[in-house]
Amino acid sequence: EAEVFALIRSSIPDSLAKKAVCLVDVGWRSTTINIVENKTLKESHSFDISSDSMTKNLSSNLKIDLETAEKLKIEHGLDPKEKNINKILLPQINSLAVEIKKVCDDFCQNENKKIENVILAGGAAALFGFKEYLAAKLKKEVVLADPFKNISFPSSLETRLRKLGPCFAVAAGAALMGLEA
Repeated sequence: EAEVFALIRSSIPDSLAKKAVCLVDVGWRSTTINIVENKTLKESHSFDISSDSMTKNLSSNLKIDLETAEKLKIEHGLDPKEKNINKILLPQINSLAVEIKKVCDDFCQNENKKIENVILAGGAAALFGFKEYLAAKLKKEVVLADPFKNISFPSSLETRLRKLGPCFAVAAGAALMGLEA
């Protein structure tokens, strides 16, 4: 099964199921921007901007090893207090915002349907300030994927699973295959 179908299954809440939604998966090697309507894939576009490219960019600009760069990216994200890290990550984040806007605008023009919601998945989706930055840049509601919303688990795990959710959206969706009502 293609990852996008698992992502659709796990990440689009019932409240958005009938609407046209932009589903963005910021993966380790690439980012996929998908337009989904009625939980059906309408368009899919892949771009080289990725979690790995952000880490490599930090590593080369700060002249640090990849492991340290990954830790800094995860720990600080787009924290405005960390100007060096923010300044390095923002060009790629801005490029990603431009691509998301272009895909959404093209869909709107071609289908005459407005996209008001963006759902972020993938490891980099939960970076500090990323969701808020994209929301301001795109002028759309941006939320993190919550793939565990329809899965039963002990309440003591709720905070941890909500934090990890965007990273496991594809895996959770694949596990849900065949279980939909």
